[in-house]
Amino acid sequence: MNVQDSGAKPYVPPHIDEPASLFYVYFGLIGFFGLTLALAAAKLGNALLPVQLIIGAMQAVLVGVFFMHLKRADRTIVFTALAAIFWMIILFVLELPDFVTRHLSAY
Repeated sequence: MNVQDSGAKPYVPPHIDEPASLFYVYFGLIGFFGLTLALAAAKLGNALLPVQLIIGAMQAVLVGVFFMHLKRADRTIVFTALAAIFWMIILFVLELPDFVTRHLSAY
C-alpha cells in the first residue's frame, strides 16, 4: 500500500540549519563582540552608548532569528517573543522617571 493511496501525509523531517550558515552567524556574533571591545577602547564620548546598544540589538536579533529559530516558528512562539520584548520596554519606561529625577533629590 502506497502513502498516496492511504491518504496519509508523508513524513517531513523538521528543518535543520546548514552548518555553514550557523558558523557565519557565530562568527558574525564574535565580530560584533570584537567591534564592541574596539569601540570601548576608542574615545567616542557620549556616542559610545548608543552605538554599543545598536550592536547589542543586532546581536540579539541574530540570536533570535537563527539560534531560536524565530523565522520558522509558529505564531504563538513569535507572539511570546514579542510579548517579552514589550514587557521589557514597559519595565524600562516605568524605571526611567526614577533614573531621570534621581539627581533632583535633596540629600
